[in-house]
Amino acid sequence: KAVFPMIQRVYHNTKGHAAVGLYMFRKPALLVRDLDLVKEVLIREFSSFHDNPFQLDENLNTYLCKNLFLQRGQSWKTHRQQVSPAFSLSKMKAVFPMIQRVYHNTKGHAAVGLYMFRKPALLVRDLDLVKEVLIREFSSFHDNPFQLDENLNTYLCKNLFLQRGQSWKTHRQQVSPAFSLSKMKAVFPMI
Repeated sequence: KAVFPMIQRVYHNTKGHAAVGLYMFRKPALLVRDLDLVKEVLIREFSSFHDNPFQLDENLNTYLCKNLFLQRGQSWKTHRQQVSPAFSLSKMKAVFPMIQRVYHNTKGHAAVGLYMFRKPALLVRDLDLVKEVLIREFSSFHDNPFQLDENLNTYLCKNLFLQRGQSWKTHRQQVSPAFSLSKMKAVFPMI
């Protein structure tokens, strides 16, 4: 049977348990369900849990292999140190109220015009319109206004959403097969 539906079944059949042991193929694994335990693992003890069992052949998909969640060992530690400052508690606390305010003030609108600093932008809320932009018309919307100095953060600059032009097209072709409709249908019930 497929792995994701099996994990979903284990998750739903073990309500009330903080964590559940299982085997992922022949390796023992731990499915953590308790929110406080999840925080403990992902924040305080993350350095003990960074090597995950998922491995990709870097020759087949060099871009996806650079994902922080697929990194291992020293490579993971180096990239996490580069990315972590962008997600500090103080930065998240500063940004969250603004996101909430925009979300609540734009209810009922398919799209809302706003300014990102001095440039006009469009905040799309309607799911059909989001699908139209992200799937059918994505080639018209790939060059976004955000730019990072690659000398300051080489890892974050390789993010698909910060790529532009031919670099974006190349990386999107590499990543797109991982997000096919059949794969998303398998993962969505777990989310």
